[in-house]
Amino acid sequence: MGITQEVTTIHTAYRQSEMSEEEKEGFEHMFNMMMAAKQQILLRKAFRHELAR
Repeated sequence: MGITQEVTTIHTAYRQSEMSEEEKEGFEHMFNMMMAAKQQILLRKAFRHELAR
């Protein structure tokens, strides 16, 4: 009998409150790209699971 544990990934970012507008835009762009990459990983896993059926 095996033990299954679900792991949740949390993206944490620390930002200075005094960022320039360019830094804020860069941070938002990077964060959006990270979230899109995470979504793609989840979609690929779901797709592989459906193909395995």
